[in-house]
Amino acid sequence: MSFHKIAAVALVLWLGVASSMARLPAVGALPPAPSSNCQRKCGDVYIPYPFGIGDDQSSPDHCAWAAGFYVSCKGNAPFVANVELLNISLQGQARVMNSISSYCYCKPKGPISANKAPPAPVLGGGTGNPKLDDPGNIMKSSGWFLDLTNCPYRFSDSQNKFTVIGCRMLAYISDEDDVGRYMSGCVSVCVGGNVSNAMNGFCSGIGCCQTAIPTDLQYYKVYLTSTAFNNSYGRRRRGQVPLVLDWAIRDASSCEEAKKHIDSYACVSNNSICLDSRNGPGYFCNCSKGYRGNPYLQGLDGCIDINECNEESNYPCYGVCKNTPGGFNCSCHPGFQGIATIQGGCQKEPVGTLTLRAKLAIGKDIF
Repeated sequence: MSFHKIAAVALVLWLGVASSMARLPAVGALPPAPSSNCQRKCGDVYIPYPFGIGDDQSSPDHCAWAAGFYVSCKGNAPFVANVELLNISLQGQARVMNSISSYCYCKPKGPISANKAPPAPVLGGGTGNPKLDDPGNIMKSSGWFLDLTNCPYRFSDSQNKFTVIGCRMLAYISDEDDVGRYMSGCVSVCVGGNVSNAMNGFCSGIGCCQTAIPTDLQYYKVYLTSTAFNNSYGRRRRGQVPLVLDWAIRDASSCEEAKKHIDSYACVSNNSICLDSRNGPGYFCNCSKGYRGNPYLQGLDGCIDINECNEESNYPCYGVCKNTPGGFNCSCHPGFQGIATIQGGCQKEPVGTLTLRAKLAIGKDIF
């Protein structure tokens, strides 16, 4: 079967995760520190704690914070359930691959049974039964759903857009079974079947449309309908796209609540701070200003002081630099005065100007 006309595709740009995610634990004791035996890389992707590679929370290595934070390594690629993981950031975001929902026509190569379904998809949802239209073409739709209920992830409302590409295409995005609190969508139209304006990742409103993703969305499902199909759209548009998730520690609704249960509080580094989740209930941890590392770990594996004097490109100092806990001091060389953090900010002191040391010495003699 060769596809020759694809009417429309719907996708949530920068988003994803699948329906078989593990559930989160209840508030309890702080998990033991992860073992140094834990694998931290899968292929080229680094998996930082509180995430871990494996699938058994009862393992003596305790490589992840909780069951919902485990990642499996299949070959050289990490997966969350059955969705490929591209990267995880300690700043509360993860990028994964997600399948594109589509609605298309194709020409049959031989007799087709309308009751015969294509192979099952990789993610939740999938391809519907093929149907014959009047000219004898086969109409085939593929709609996906993603379920994050009771998982540490949420669909990122700030990094994702529900995007539809095609002509005379109406697409809906909703939560579970059309009975929840959310449904939205948009209409994509174009003149003469021209979708060229929707190429190269840019949507001008011709041949495509976009709508926002709400906050705290844990489930989405895509529906596609159309009244006409007028032009081809490249095979390269089918398949998967990278998408963004927001994650957080969700066994407490906020930092304030989490700190009431210090035995299960995740920000264990001495130099860490707690930040409320930007998307749904929960919180995540960050290193205090002037420190870097992993706020979910203690000691030298956690947040450690940045020696700003050794990183001139990030912390410029055009004088004398002295590192301090969580910061640094930058002063002009002896005989100069001004602002040493600015290039050219130190100027030679006028003749006859007493240095600070000299002024202190004179003051000591007077008193």
